[in-house]
Amino acid sequence: MKNKFLFRIISADGKVYSDSIEELYAETKNGIVGILYGHYPLVAAIEISILKLKKDDITFYISISGGILNVEKNTVYILADTFEEVKDLDKERILQSKKEAEEKLYSISKEDEIAIKNAEFQLKKALNRLRLVK
Repeated sequence: MKNKFLFRIISADGKVYSDSIEELYAETKNGIVGILYGHYPLVAAIEISILKLKKDDITFYISISGGILNVEKNTVYILADTFEEVKDLDKERILQSKKEAEEKLYSISKEDEIAIKNAEFQLKKALNRLRLVK
């Protein structure tokens, strides 16, 4: 039996996922980091990406729209903007979000930097989630 650690992800809107897992892989600003039981303390910013988790030799994935990773004493916390498990993803909703973000990017003024950043963020989130749906 492999050693497990507590993994907990909490979104800005209060959604929580918690489980004991054996491995976690997360894309940070400095590259992909792998975490196992006994990992050294770490704080890192997470990109819009896919988290890879392993438990009992089963691999599963969570879509995350960025956040902060904190590793301490065999516990890993992620404070996320948003996250979704594969079972919660709706391809039609994601495609609609992608289309709306693309339309915003084409229609907003080039001087409106905040609107551009928001639309780019929405598009990146949609493309990231699409990687997990079939």
